Amino acid sequence: MKNRSTRSTVLSAILAAGLAGCGDSQSDEHGHEHGPNGEHLDGDEGGDMHDGDSAALGEITVGDLRFEAAQGHGEAAPGKELHIELTPVEGGDDLTVRVWIGTDDRLASVVGKADRDAETGTYEAHATAPDPLPDGAAWWVEVTADGGEPAVGSIGLK
Repeated sequence: MKNRSTRSTVLSAILAAGLAGCGDSQSDEHGHEHGPNGEHLDGDEGGDMHDGDSAALGEITVGDLRFEAAQGHGEAAPGKELHIELTPVEGGDDLTVRVWIGTDDRLASVVGKADRDAETGTYEAHATAPDPLPDGAAWWVEVTADGGEPAVGSIGLK
């Protein structure tokens, strides 16, 4: 009888965990809701660096476009979620911006789509670093202008 009870408890726990993970959105450790591609779902656009916890990464060139980049949520570590803000130096309207952490081949990386802040023009996204974090891992940014071909560039992690 005890064996059945234990199996039933374990099965209930597994089902509860599976149901809790269902759906298209997830909350991160900061309480932000994200869709399956990492996009913000809770209207938390702009000001996401949490009271100045950002670190300037410098400038990144992707195709013909240049961006000032900043990283939030601390330093990179295996399995850690980070935040990136990409502010176009000029232009930058109507772009599709995708980001990932890792290597250019995207191996073990999750690609997320950035949201654009309408007021500042800054593109923002969250990404989780692969675990293990590969040697030479970087932020990778893919930019596609309306109707154009995607261009890719990278910038080092903090």
